[in-house]
This record gives sequence, C-alpha cells and structure tokens, in this order.
Amino acid sequence: MNDQQRQLAVTVVVRMNVGPSTNTYLSNRMFMIFRSFLMVVAVALAVSGCAETSRPEATGKGNLRGINAILQSPDIGFLVEERLQGAMNYKDTATRRIDDLDYTINFEARLAGDVLSTRIASQHVDVVANTEYLFALTGSLSAPTLLTAEYPERQWSGSETVFEARSLHLATSAGDLDVYLDAPGTAPVPGEARATAVYGELSAPFELAAGDYELILTTKDDPLDIRYRSRTFSQIGATSVIFSVFDPDPSITGDLSVRAMGAGNQSTELVDQDNPPTLRLVHAAFATGNVDMYSNDDFTTPLVNDLGFSELTADFDFETDIVPVTFTPTGDTGVLLLEDTLSVTAGSRNTAFLVGKPAELNALVFPDNRRPIETVARWRLTHVASNVPAVDVYVYLDSEDIADIFPRLFSLPFLATTGYIENRIADSYQIAVTLPNEKDIIAGPVSIDLTLGGIVEMALLDTVDPNLFDIIIYDN
Repeated sequence: MNDQQRQLAVTVVVRMNVGPSTNTYLSNRMFMIFRSFLMVVAVALAVSGCAETSRPEATGKGNLRGINAILQSPDIGFLVEERLQGAMNYKDTATRRIDDLDYTINFEARLAGDVLSTRIASQHVDVVANTEYLFALTGSLSAPTLLTAEYPERQWSGSETVFEARSLHLATSAGDLDVYLDAPGTAPVPGEARATAVYGELSAPFELAAGDYELILTTKDDPLDIRYRSRTFSQIGATSVIFSVFDPDPSITGDLSVRAMGAGNQSTELVDQDNPPTLRLVHAAFATGNVDMYSNDDFTTPLVNDLGFSELTADFDFETDIVPVTFTPTGDTGVLLLEDTLSVTAGSRNTAFLVGKPAELNALVFPDNRRPIETVARWRLTHVASNVPAVDVYVYLDSEDIADIFPRLFSLPFLATTGYIENRIADSYQIAVTLPNEKDIIAGPVSIDLTLGGIVEMALLDTVDPNLFDIIIYDN
C-alpha cells in the first residue's frame, strides 16, 4: 500500500467514527448511499493491493450495559460506535453482547427545541471476553456525568440453585445505604447487611439460594431507619441481578425507586410495600349531584366525601388489584348510585373519573405519568362527555386559525384519553374540540401555557346544552 492509499484508508475510518454528532437515526436511503460508498472504497483498496487489515481477531465476547439515571431526561439513545442499541427511558437499561475488541460508547438525546439528537457523552472501552462493562448516565442533560464499572461475568451452567446479586447506587437524594436481602418478614439486623451501597458505586457480588426475598434499604449503620422495603419477589437460580437504586420518580409512590436488572434489557420495578398506590377522583357525571365514594362495602368512612361535578380530589391512598367501590349521594348510604370496581397497579399514581348519565354511571381509571421531562411540555385530555360519541382535538398557536390546520387527534372516542402528548416548543396554545371532520368549535378554545418540563391535565365535560361542552384543566 502506498502513502496515498494509506491516507485514503485513514480518511474513510475517521469519517466513519466522527460522523455528524447530532444525527442519531440515519434514513434508510442515506444508509444505503453510505454503505455503497464504503463498498466502492473497499474494492478500490483491494484492487490496488491493500487487502490486509490491522484490526485484531475477536477471541470471545463481553457485555456492554447502559443505564439512564437522569431524572428529568427524555429517552436517551445508547450507541455502540454509531449503531443504536436502545432508547432508554428514565431507569431503563440497554445491553449489547459484543466481540472482545475496542469500541466507543455514545449517548445521544434530543435537547429542547431540537429536531435532531445531540451527543451528550462518550466513552472508549477495550472489551475483554467474559467481562461486563456498565455505563450509567447521571446528573443532567446539560452537565451529564458518566459512571462506569466493570466486573467478570458469572458463568452459569443452568443447573445452579443460587443466584448472584450486586447493588448499584444512583440516587443523588440518598446517602450511603445498607442493603438487606432476606426471606420475607426478616427484620434488618446490625452487621448482617449484604452490602453497603455508596453513591456512584457498584457493590461486590453476593450469592444466595434461589427463592422468595424482600429487599430492604436502611441508612448506613442504622437498621431501624428503613428507607425502602420491597414487596416479596422470587429470584431463580443460575442468574445475575443488579439492584439499582434511583431518585424517586414522581409517577410512583415512595422515597426511592429500585429496579432489578437482569440479563439483556430486563428492568423490573420493585414496588415499595410501605407506600401504597394513590388515586384522585374527578366528578365528570353531569346532573348526578354531589357524591361520596366508599370501598370494600365499608360504609363507615367514605374515601371521597361531598364531591361536586367538575371537582377533583387530592391524592389519597388506595388498594391494589381490583377494589369494589360504591358511589352514593352525599350523606345518603341508602341510595346506591353505582357499584363498580377499580383496578390500580402497586406503587402507581392514578386519576379516576365518575362518568355517564345518572342512570348509566361508570367509573374508570387512568395511570398518571407525573415525571417532568425537561425537553418537552406534555398535556393529556380525557373525553368524559357522555353527550358526544367522538371528537376531534385541535392544539394551535394564538396566531393560527382552526380553519387552516388539521386536528392533533382525530375522532377521540368517549371514555378514551389522548395519552400524554408532547410539545417541543414552549408557548401559549389554544385547545379546542369539534365534531369529527368538522370545524365548528363545540368546546373551547381554552388557553394553556405549555412550559418545558410541565404537564397539563384536562377533561372534556358535558354542559346543560347537550350540543356544547367544557374543557376543564384539573391539574397544571
């Protein structure tokens, strides 16, 4: 190979490694063009006598694991070189089993107002076979910190009756924690912690027999100060697990959030048994009057008392699974307006609606996502107006005319929610509702200020006029 050929080869490698840092997802067309270009270069080099390569041969495989521990982040892309391995939501992990060669690990995210993704962190790694490399992104998008660790992978035959566990402390809101992992109902005992979790560190491994366990976290050297206690969970043998501790997610109850991270992209939330799920109730049943709500046929103390139409309760503790509830007129348990069941997930936060006409009442629950995302504003509209089967939903700037734009959502049916809609530009917007495929406004427009990191919750309600409706903002 002559000097000119060597320079061409080096130029190709450099361009492959430092391509545009803001472009995470190449279109198929661009990818095909780029691949064709590389093939042409490869052929040219081979023809001119430069067929050999200096890249070493792989002798085994290691494992790369990325973790998103930035509380208010959007999804973060985990890339090996320029290839996306997964988009990680807060507390999620993405993994890649890979040859024992050297690589650059990259993290990318869409920053506020941007269309393309920006590279926010990178790390070189020289992979050794049968080793796991962990990369946890913490801090903020503007000033991220990349915590790293590496350790030998446990080799399992598959017949073992034990499992291997480690703890990983990623909660900036908590100091050092003692980690107890024992049979359900076992109280923490001084000196018997499995590990001490220090922020930013991965603990040494500990081995236990497969079975049912509770994970308990206490303040270091104070077993009586319990910071977290999981529900009972089962752990099978011949597995490795990392118990990762995160800052509290506003979408769940509890002061700390814990994930059990196993092989691949498995990341399971371990619910804090000392913090039950919560519920809040919106009265959306027009002409029903004020109501009380009781649970489990216990009519001594109502969970909800004297709630009027369009009103919202505060969060209150609720039970998990399927819970029978009864609605009565305020102060009159002799009249049953509705007997129904509500189902919520352990550790979650939820909003329930009493809906329908007086003779056709219904109750429904939607889980809340209250975690702020610093790069977007989010809103949700729930259709609980019984007098209109479906509506189109418009979201537009003050300077725009509804006649000139398309709906943000088409034909949203009664008893459905939009889910959380993201706006990447913070501004004042108008929310309006029409009948499907029409432009005459039947509800709104209502002005909402969408701020980055903010969440606006709305509901479409009936009015005295069966052809007109209200949009209420019940949480902002």
